[in-house]
Amino acid sequence: MRAAVGRMVPIISAEMKEEHPLRIWTEPFKELPIDRDSIKGEIPKIEGIIPFSPFDYQIKKKIFLHNAGHAILAYLGYLKKYVYIHESCEDITINQICQFALREAALALNKHFNVSLEDVFDYIEKLMKRFNNKKLNDTVVRVAREPLRKLAYNDRLIGAAKFSLEEGYLPIYLCIGIAAALKYDEPHDLSAQQMKRMITQNGIEYVLNAICKLNPGEKIWNLIKFLYNNITELIK
Repeated sequence: MRAAVGRMVPIISAEMKEEHPLRIWTEPFKELPIDRDSIKGEIPKIEGIIPFSPFDYQIKKKIFLHNAGHAILAYLGYLKKYVYIHESCEDITINQICQFALREAALALNKHFNVSLEDVFDYIEKLMKRFNNKKLNDTVVRVAREPLRKLAYNDRLIGAAKFSLEEGYLPIYLCIGIAAALKYDEPHDLSAQQMKRMITQNGIEYVLNAICKLNPGEKIWNLIKFLYNNITELIK
C-alpha cells in the first residue's frame, strides 16, 4: 500500500533526548493519504487516514507543493542569510514568491486531475502556516541540502515547473525558486560545492542540461538563466 507522508518533526535537541531518548515530537498535522485502489474491501476508520484515487495526485501534491515550497523557502532564505525556515516565512517577499509558486503548481494539479482548486489552495495556506512553526526549529541548510538531487528533472522544482508547463501555465515563480537553488553554495554541503564547480567551469547551461535535463529553446531555459542573473535584485 502506498502512502504520502507529509508530517514534519522538529530537530531533536540534546535536552529533548535527555528528557526521554525514545520520545518522538511531531507537529499537530496528522493526515495520511493512502492509495485507495491498493486496498481490497472496506477500509477501517482510522483517524487521519485519507483513502484517495488516483493516488498519483497525492504523490504529486506532496512533491510539487510540500517539498517544492519547503525548498523554495530554504533557497531564498539562504540568499538572505536566514538561519531558520520560519524566518523565510516571515519575510514578506519570500513568503509571497513561495505562495505564488505553489499556486502555479496548484493550477496544474487542478487541471490535470480535476480536483477542487479551492481545496488545493486551502492546502497551500495550511502548508505555509506549518512551515512557519517556530517549534520545528528547522534550519535553512538542512532543507536546502543536496541541491543537485533537488534540481533533478523529476524532483520538486524542475518537476513542478515542467508539470505546470505541460498543463499550459508558465511557472515564473517556480523558476525563481529554481534560480535560487542554483545559487546555493553552502561551504559544508558537498553537493552545493560540486554544483558551484560545475557552474564556474562550464556555465549555468551545463547544470540546466546535465542535471535538470532541460534543453536550449525550452520555454523555461532562458527564463531560469535571466532569473539566475537577477535573483538578488528580485528578492530585495
